Amino acid sequence: MFIATCHSEFVGKIFKQSGAKNVICIDEEHEVNDEAIILFTDMFYGSIFTNVPVPVAFQQAKLLVSIKFGEKEANIFKLLEDENNKHQES
Repeated sequence: MFIATCHSEFVGKIFKQSGAKNVICIDEEHEVNDEAIILFTDMFYGSIFTNVPVPVAFQQAKLLVSIKFGEKEANIFKLLEDENNKHQES
């Protein structure tokens, strides 16, 4: 599940509690730059379509956003993972 809207962490947590394995959302206290979300989405789905695991695709996309827009913007993206397969919550 990928919720690409500002302040979506609260909704992401609801999806997570409802059984979603992985949820990507935006920190509840921040808005995301439109260009950053486009870059993140392109990188993330490009990786997913080549069978990269969600946590790895998330980290790759977040790194690309960090390089182009800075770490502060990259840290707005959150991955809520299945506790059994937790890679690194960011």
